[in-house]
Amino acid sequence: MIIRKIRLKNINSLKGEHTIDFTTQPFLGSTLFAITGPTGSGKTTILDAISLALYNRIPRIPTSISKNLIDDTGVILSHNTKECFSEVEFSCRHGIYTSRWEISVNRNGNLRDYEMRLYNSEGIVIEDKKGNVPQSVENLIGLNYEQFTRSIMLPQGDFALFLKSNKNDRGKLLEKITGSSIYRQLGQKAYDRSKEVDDELDFIKNRISALTIEKIDDEEYKDIIEKCQLIDQKQTELQNQISQIKQQIDIKRNVARLENETQAAKNKLNEKAVDFESFKKLNGERINKHQQLIPYVDSVNEILNVQKQINTNQAKLKEIENQIEINRKKDSDVNLEIDEFIKNSEKISKSSIENLNAFENRVKELNTIINLKETEYRADFKTIKELSNDFGLDIQINETPQQIAEKISDKKKNTIAGINALEQKYPKIHAESNVQNIENLNKLLEKVSKWEKDTITINLNQQSIDEAKEKLSAVKNEVETKQKLIADSIRKFELIVLEHKNKEDELKISQLEAKLENVRKQLQRGDPCPVCGSTEHPWADKCVTETTQLENDVTELNNKKNELKSQIDSEEGKLAQNKLTIKELENKINSIQKIIEPLVEQTNRVKAEQFAITKQDNPTNAISFIKTKIADIEKYSTLLIQLEKIDKTRTIISDLLQIFVDAKELKQTKQKIYNGTDITKDCKLLRDRYSDISNEKLRLEKSKIELEKEITTSETHKKDKLALLLPKLETIGYLSVNEAIKFIISTEEYNNLNNEIQKLKQDLSTQKAVFETLDNQLQQVKKQDIKQSEIELTEQLSQLNANYTSLMKNRDAFKEKLTTQNNIRKELSESELKIEEINKKGEKWKILGNIIGCATGNKFNNIAQSITLKHLINKANKCIIDLNPRYRLAINDSSDDDALFVVDLDLGQQRRSTKTLSGGETFLVSLALALGLADMASKETTVGSLFIDEGFGTLDPETLDYALAMLESLQARGNKSIGIISHVETLKERINIRIDLVPVAGQGYSKIVVTS
Repeated sequence: MIIRKIRLKNINSLKGEHTIDFTTQPFLGSTLFAITGPTGSGKTTILDAISLALYNRIPRIPTSISKNLIDDTGVILSHNTKECFSEVEFSCRHGIYTSRWEISVNRNGNLRDYEMRLYNSEGIVIEDKKGNVPQSVENLIGLNYEQFTRSIMLPQGDFALFLKSNKNDRGKLLEKITGSSIYRQLGQKAYDRSKEVDDELDFIKNRISALTIEKIDDEEYKDIIEKCQLIDQKQTELQNQISQIKQQIDIKRNVARLENETQAAKNKLNEKAVDFESFKKLNGERINKHQQLIPYVDSVNEILNVQKQINTNQAKLKEIENQIEINRKKDSDVNLEIDEFIKNSEKISKSSIENLNAFENRVKELNTIINLKETEYRADFKTIKELSNDFGLDIQINETPQQIAEKISDKKKNTIAGINALEQKYPKIHAESNVQNIENLNKLLEKVSKWEKDTITINLNQQSIDEAKEKLSAVKNEVETKQKLIADSIRKFELIVLEHKNKEDELKISQLEAKLENVRKQLQRGDPCPVCGSTEHPWADKCVTETTQLENDVTELNNKKNELKSQIDSEEGKLAQNKLTIKELENKINSIQKIIEPLVEQTNRVKAEQFAITKQDNPTNAISFIKTKIADIEKYSTLLIQLEKIDKTRTIISDLLQIFVDAKELKQTKQKIYNGTDITKDCKLLRDRYSDISNEKLRLEKSKIELEKEITTSETHKKDKLALLLPKLETIGYLSVNEAIKFIISTEEYNNLNNEIQKLKQDLSTQKAVFETLDNQLQQVKKQDIKQSEIELTEQLSQLNANYTSLMKNRDAFKEKLTTQNNIRKELSESELKIEEINKKGEKWKILGNIIGCATGNKFNNIAQSITLKHLINKANKCIIDLNPRYRLAINDSSDDDALFVVDLDLGQQRRSTKTLSGGETFLVSLALALGLADMASKETTVGSLFIDEGFGTLDPETLDYALAMLESLQARGNKSIGIISHVETLKERINIRIDLVPVAGQGYSKIVVTS
């Protein structure tokens, strides 16, 4: 992952818009640069902007950024600005992407919620949900926020303090630096979960102890059940006796009531008779005196009306007789239907209703027993299912016991076959301790796994040796070439020096000759020279020109000499550097060979040890063989336990089969006598029909008697009227009624008198019917009456009610005790099952609690910290080899303090405590640890951008030079871009490429200036 470009606006002290483009000069390619500026100018803000744009987090705030946090703390948004954003363009193995974070103020002056977006290389938004962007970035980069901060922003300063701390402080710092507090939490969680299992088991066991004390023995429990059954029978008997007594009391009271009503009706009948006779006596004489010629129409009409009433009542009587016949048919049908309904059951009485009630009780009793059997069946089936689930067999409630038994038998055959196969594969497996065998194999597996890793390490180191040798050969060849070049350059230099000397001599001569310039000017062609006597004077014109040329030649040769000298010095410097490189490569080869030799010896021992067992030549096949054997041994143990559970299940199956047979026989017995679904409903329907028919029969018989009496009364009345009318008619000379009708007079008066007498007669007849009805009812009720008095019956009822109340109290007490014991037995059974379930589910937590659990979490944390520290030191040593192969970092395992020390390979592997390191050495080791942590955090992600935000302010100039040399070496070897954040002014002189944060005078904010 490489950071390509940073754009930000109004972030903390960096007011305005700023851009840092690492894809352009001077950052193009891998480089070392500094981020400098005074304290508070915004150097760390650049790092904040990176993590904010990618993860909505900044290192100085422990939580995600929100608008409320910005309002409360004033972070992120520059003072007196309305908006801000941070944008980071980065590359990873998936391509180039840009992540943007922004927030702004609305028109009311309040912050809007922040927004995040992720763009691809074409500028297309691929994620705009702010909650999803950090996760998308993590998926692309391969680092979460914590891993990113440890991989990109090196905690070198923390490790400098870490090296000087004692064991306890070092552990806390390591936990803080690596973020490994999770191991402490896991240890505490394992302890808590294990304790929860123990507490839950203790609670249930205490409850079982309390219930066991409350539980009565089985004999007493059975006795309570029998008493409850006897009480239920006695209750039914008492209820029947109380009902009979109440009926007799009601009969006594009805007799008294009917006697009073009958006497009153008789008295009223006598009064009506007296009234009728009085009226007849009073008006009969008058009618006789005045009726000789009065037509007898009313009398005749009266006789006709009576006859009409007789005809009507006879028709009603015939209809009632028809209904009575239908009722007899219904009664016969319902009795036949009841007999048909209970035909397969024994009859205990001639009464259909009594037989029906007995039949209903029998069916209900069978249903109760069947339900009990089904409950027992389900309980046993549940136990079998739980056991069968343990050995991987799925059974269903709809399967018969025979089918279940067959499946379990097949399972047993397969299990035995699996055991036999493993015993055949490993003949000694049954005689060996499987636990010990697995433990030995696991130990061997660890050795073989280390063999495999060591083999990779040996190969990698051998590859490093080969590369170093190849580079050594190239450097030696280069040294030979440079030595030849230097020798040739020295020869050229010597020739130029000689030529330069000659030219200088010529120049001196020329300069001496120049002094004769005045003499030359006086020479004339053909005249002899006063110095040499020559008549020719060639130098007279050339002298000045030749001197100038010689001066130029001397200057040119001097420049060539100096240039060649510089070239020789440069090549000699490079030659010295190459010789130093040769020494470093030879030291590196020797160091790696020292590492490889013990590894080779160790891998040979492990190879021989495992071959005796696995017969394999390479670690991969050996690991596969060992893992297979461990799996087979574990499978063998599982199959043995499974076989034991199968045998236990087969024992329960026999009980289940007997319950199944018993329930089936009971259902068949019930099916023979009753194949319905609701016996209570069916019996109630028959009883209701029987009762309705009986009530209807009583009603019809009563109506028939009343009509017959009414017809008889009407016939008598008619005869009486005729008997009275005809003689009267004869006395006045009329032989028939029809003849007399012709002479009837005073119709109105006659009608009035007749109406009155008819009313009296009707009243008398009605009262007589009432009296006869009451008298008949009285006689019927007296037939049902018994000799005992009402007082005696009331006393008897009171005693029965008292007995019933006492019986109910006893029943409630026994029922309550029975319910309590049933609940106790049920809870005990459920508790045992729950203990088994808790033990099964909590076993892993008990094991985990014993291994890593403790209340403080120290147990597991110490183990994890030890492993983490060793892993970190291994990673750091790999970095130290690249930075300075002279040193190694190690732990003193024999010391109680687990002290850290460095091994100086140049001083015969001398060991020194890290507390004694110089400033430069401390920086070297701290940087290696930080890089090692970054390597651990980044895992498979290649990190191409690093930032170091601390550790330079305390370094002296010499140590600072050493530190920068280390970082330059790291940058060159790792092909990384490294940014150093510091306020140290001397960095500006040592690092050419800088991002300077320059405060704006009096404004409180800074601007970014890139210099090179």
